[in-house]
Amino acid sequence: RFAPPVPYSEGLAAITALGVGSVALVVVVLQVVLRLPALAGLPLVAMYVVPAAVLSDGAPWWAFVAVVTGWLLLLVTDERLSLVTWGRVLRRSDKVGGSAALSGLSSSAFRLGAIAIAIALVLPIVIPGLADAVLGRKVVGTGGDGSGGTGEAPDEIGIDPLVSLRRDLLEQPDVTVLRYTTTDPSPSYLRTIVLTDFDGDSWKARGYSTDGARPIEDGVDSVAGVSPTVKREDWRYELAADALVSRFLPLPENVRALSVDGPWYVEDATDVVFGADDDITTRDARWDVDVSELDPTPDQLREATPLTGKDAADVAASMPVPDSVRETALEVVGRATTDYDKAMALQSWFRSEFTYSTQVRPESSGNFLEEFLRDKVGYCEQFSASMALMATSLGIRSRVVVGFTPGSPVPGQDDTYRVSAENAHAWPELFFSGIGWVKFEPTPDGQSWEAGWLN
Repeated sequence: RFAPPVPYSEGLAAITALGVGSVALVVVVLQVVLRLPALAGLPLVAMYVVPAAVLSDGAPWWAFVAVVTGWLLLLVTDERLSLVTWGRVLRRSDKVGGSAALSGLSSSAFRLGAIAIAIALVLPIVIPGLADAVLGRKVVGTGGDGSGGTGEAPDEIGIDPLVSLRRDLLEQPDVTVLRYTTTDPSPSYLRTIVLTDFDGDSWKARGYSTDGARPIEDGVDSVAGVSPTVKREDWRYELAADALVSRFLPLPENVRALSVDGPWYVEDATDVVFGADDDITTRDARWDVDVSELDPTPDQLREATPLTGKDAADVAASMPVPDSVRETALEVVGRATTDYDKAMALQSWFRSEFTYSTQVRPESSGNFLEEFLRDKVGYCEQFSASMALMATSLGIRSRVVVGFTPGSPVPGQDDTYRVSAENAHAWPELFFSGIGWVKFEPTPDGQSWEAGWLN
């Protein structure tokens, strides 16, 4: 259910204690009963290799020293017991032919110790570590750095459909994932996946299946139900994938027409466009999009009918939000009465009182949400996940979107933009009747793209 390091609980602590005790029992049986000290060291090596392989920061150096020392002690102890059965140990003055009684022991111990060191060092390199990130490096290779350089970089990058509150972030390389040309003077965010479910630690996407979706040939129009009184402007985007290989198609907001080759489907509830199976991806793909950029006024958003009574209570109870977080949300919104004013109060609170930083690490409590709200330092995944949860606790329908900020203009190419892996981003969307899902940007300045009327 969780990527390591998992949140602490008494149950997991008990299982861990039983596991360590079992390892100790196996070592005793191999060492004392079966007299196989070399094999007895393998469980000890496993105790180090597993965390070294799965933790993003690896295992501490002192753990490696402890494992190797323990194994060598097993070997030394067994060899000394073996020597006792041979009779009296010769003193240094008794040696004959220049051969010490313990020379065989030393060479054997050093050989096995060298093997143990080699295994412990090689395995963590061969087995890739795990980390939560907006992106996942799917195929690594020596590619360009996206700016004309020849630095080490992944050849292909894929989207990771998960946004976690866990304080562990994989830094992304400056690799071009896609390019696009547009008539829009202020390009929008590019949406890929919508996350609607929260399990107490992470926002996750529902299982996208063709059974609950329509082929794009039937039309893609995410602005069909929007009130005609909302101001809109039409723009066109022409996109082409570079290093991005994903089953989910990055699209600007408010799509009203889409053209792309292959069996792609759209889910109406989220407006996510995805391939019919895992073989249908953005690799070498090109797609054209017509959008109707919506520009609702603050008054229109304030006038949107909010959920009330049981409907609002059901939304508030739909996510496992700690009571302390609900209380914090109520304190932040204060006397705000409309969903829009509440959302703006939350957004302003995050942007003014929090600091953006990727240099954060988990503490031992496992309650990453409360840690983040207490320390007020984090990155986009935590800001988006937290604002969506706090809005949900207030009875506002909320979700999290994973995608990219607009990227940067390509010098010398009019209306052409380059989107890097470093532009990977996550943000919350809140629902307003008559208008639909509206993007908010809680991530503080310095990392996030400024979001038009939300400023």
